[in-house]
Amino acid sequence: MMNDACIIYLRWAKIIKLFSKVRLISFVSVKLATAYQLRLCDCKSTIMIPLIDCSSIAGGAFEDVGDKNFEKVASDIGAAMTETGMCNLINHGIDMKKIAKVYEASKTFFNLPVETKSKYKKVDVRKSFNGYVGPGDELVNAKQKNSTELRESWDTWSVDGHDAKNFPNDDAPDFKLAVNAIRSELENMAKKILRCIEIYLQLDDGSLLSAHENLQDYSIESHTILRSLYYFNLDPNESIPPDAIRCGEHSDWGTITLLIQDMVGGLEVKTLDGKWLDATPVENAILLNSGQLLEYWTGGRFHAAMHRVRINNQEMGKVPRQSFVHIVNADRGTQVFPFPMTPVLMDKVEQFEKFNNQPADAYDYFQRLIEASYY
Repeated sequence: MMNDACIIYLRWAKIIKLFSKVRLISFVSVKLATAYQLRLCDCKSTIMIPLIDCSSIAGGAFEDVGDKNFEKVASDIGAAMTETGMCNLINHGIDMKKIAKVYEASKTFFNLPVETKSKYKKVDVRKSFNGYVGPGDELVNAKQKNSTELRESWDTWSVDGHDAKNFPNDDAPDFKLAVNAIRSELENMAKKILRCIEIYLQLDDGSLLSAHENLQDYSIESHTILRSLYYFNLDPNESIPPDAIRCGEHSDWGTITLLIQDMVGGLEVKTLDGKWLDATPVENAILLNSGQLLEYWTGGRFHAAMHRVRINNQEMGKVPRQSFVHIVNADRGTQVFPFPMTPVLMDKVEQFEKFNNQPADAYDYFQRLIEASYY
């Protein structure tokens, strides 16, 4: 039986869904809805990631948005990222019809015969991360080598991802068109988020943006990636393997991640007190989360939350799940070290011992984690 908190939450969820579609959501309603979403309901062990209304920065190019508009969003993003490491961005201005096209084109590719998809597999991730990833090729949690990750993906990576020949043009010609149609919108949004972070942390203008020139200069090498993920459905006549998971437990590696997911569910987030809770999808929202390098840059203030995608029951396994991810990383050669304004927090000292109190090379750090997930 649902308690009063559950009933109130469900009512607010319906209101938020209605208002977000017509872009009339108010600051007050976002705050109230977020408060109820963060309450755990007895009816189900779930948590809704905080909702952040981005309408004040949604319109136009990054360069055309003033700091007063950024300030309206920066405080909300900062509060969410320092507490949970994740937030749902709504009224963000990204064309979701273009995302639907990405899903459609991706599904066409992923439903091709295995031998066809295999033509596009990554040859050597030490040289190029662009291309197809088959089931079992990659384990994002290198410590769980015996697990079975039931997913496949396509990575549009760095400079190689801007070369037309590095797409499955012969077998899925619409894929390149769909990815390129949404690319600039996500890059524009990423720059806006980076500016919000600078403002929240009282950093100099450009402290983060100057390290991410790859978002506008495609000749700059980086580990910035557009990843299309397909979590295929399982055979309904077979039981789920005991060690199976759609995506293993991990925190993201780079600066920030913009995740757009369908409504199937399965994503779980680890709270600061160590509990795993369902992160229910919000229709048309973009899930923003911090990566390990941003966590180090900010002295531990922007928490890189652990997360995973599970198959919680047999019925969920019958349904394919899709997501599209913009993994934003710094330019090659960027040295990451806590800003003077954000010295390492005392409770993060032990965690950051792996950096030996030295700058981390953003490209090399990400590359080492890539290789650990493949070899």
